[in-house]
Amino acid sequence: MFPKELTVNVLNMNRLLLISLTLCAFLFSDFSFGIEANRGKDGENDYFLINMTRGRVKQNEEDFRGALRIYTELYKTNAENLQLNYRMGECYVFIKEMDKAILHLEKVIANDTIDKKNAYFYIGEAYQYEGKIDDAKQAFLNFKSSLSEKQLEKHQVNDLFAQCLTAQELIAKPVNVKITNLGDNINSNFTDACPSVSADGKTLIFTSRRPENTGGLIEPSNDEYFDDIYISSWDNASKSWTKAIQIPGKINTNGHDANTSISPDGKKVFVYKNVTGVTKSGDIYVSTKEDDVNWAEPIPVDEKNVNSTYFESSACITADGNTMYFVSERLKDGYGNGDIYMAVKEGTAWGKPVNLGSIINTIEDEIGVFVHPDGKTLFFSSKGHNTMGGYDIFMSVFKNGSWSSPINMGYPVNTTKDEIHFVLSTDGKTAYLSSTRSEGKGKTDIYSVDMSKYYDENSKIDEQTTTVLSGPALSIIKGSVVDGETSEPIQVEIIIFDADENKEVTKITSNEKGEYFITLPAEKKYQFVVNQSKYKPLDIKFKLPKGVGETYTMTKHLILNKK
Repeated sequence: MFPKELTVNVLNMNRLLLISLTLCAFLFSDFSFGIEANRGKDGENDYFLINMTRGRVKQNEEDFRGALRIYTELYKTNAENLQLNYRMGECYVFIKEMDKAILHLEKVIANDTIDKKNAYFYIGEAYQYEGKIDDAKQAFLNFKSSLSEKQLEKHQVNDLFAQCLTAQELIAKPVNVKITNLGDNINSNFTDACPSVSADGKTLIFTSRRPENTGGLIEPSNDEYFDDIYISSWDNASKSWTKAIQIPGKINTNGHDANTSISPDGKKVFVYKNVTGVTKSGDIYVSTKEDDVNWAEPIPVDEKNVNSTYFESSACITADGNTMYFVSERLKDGYGNGDIYMAVKEGTAWGKPVNLGSIINTIEDEIGVFVHPDGKTLFFSSKGHNTMGGYDIFMSVFKNGSWSSPINMGYPVNTTKDEIHFVLSTDGKTAYLSSTRSEGKGKTDIYSVDMSKYYDENSKIDEQTTTVLSGPALSIIKGSVVDGETSEPIQVEIIIFDADENKEVTKITSNEKGEYFITLPAEKKYQFVVNQSKYKPLDIKFKLPKGVGETYTMTKHLILNKK
């Protein structure tokens, strides 16, 4: 045990050292305010300085909520301290609680005796997020005027100012849509996001961070509950979604379980998991429906091509099951933070992924990719294209062998806040998206978007793209391939032809349960051809009708007879 005198001396030395470090942190701060500690007793000043340093350490560790817990306590007795207000405003910007950021930063801006350069930048971000575009532009101009020509050349403020101009342009010419909050059956007082709908429009899944999550755990970095996946069914009688429940079966665990999409046939759910010691930086898993209700334990979508040592997420597949789109942060052929990739089925495995290129991907983040059941229309969220601010939804169409230049979906689909994970129904009339817009019930809510008049009246979409998007109508055809004697399921390739043009449309393969599923343009005649060495050839022709009021679904079982 230390002698009492030595203990006191050591404590005094440590106290002096900490105060010295604190003063250095203040003097070499990124924002010059001078020292405005309380002018009370020395102990009060020491307490303030020490805790301001603790808060700055938390900020440097990007633990902004931890910093705010320290600053909020100091604020009770130091509400007019400018450096404290600046620090709090800065933290609130990083966690996107912009109304609180504005409250603190406006106190700093109102003071004429200090250097307000960085405060203008952060309050500009806050104003922009809150949709106060004129105020944001002025704040950014004030910040820009404080930079040298060289500093200004590649500064982020140029992009933010351009986003403000884009926001004003899009708000002045809103697209013709009706946006509706999905209400209490889907949304909670917490985060509800990442909606995905089956091709028949009957099943909705999404990710939620609610207190009743499976493990009951809270993520320290954001003070939110862990992710769980929820499911809801469409009720034809009430024309609404049923009360969402945790998806039954073995998908949700004590850890984070976030959906990326449900397959068009409603038989698979793609899941993002990041398990310490198991996954790399976050991998894509897939769960298969075991019966009418329950879902199997998710397994990695692959161990070779799709999942890598980098972050992978946002997986979805085309209606024929042959192509996967996903987001990866792999560095080798990437353009930015998260890029969109495509992988094509090679037998039963996924082939080598291909980056969609600089038309789609930017140096910023692309996330939340969704491929429409037509197989040629891509929707995704991006920070890098011409956004209004934050993440916006963009659309691209595959035509003439390449992806078209992405189109901002316009206001009010997009806002100055974050819009992520946009999915469009098979008939193209209803979309679903998650957004942090201010009228939400929780931190992030899920909304439906009436798209029935969107394409006709959007001048930004060229005639060829409008034709691709607005027609022809799609219908679903599904069924099982079975042995004619034993009724055992058969996994086999099905070749689909346009019967009128005698042209091959695509090839699909029934799964291990013998099930197949595809969406095709309606009001056309098709030919299904099956050749399997043990069975007699099957060759059938039929007309696929168009639905009225909803997507038409045809069930056609294929019975193979042994040779």
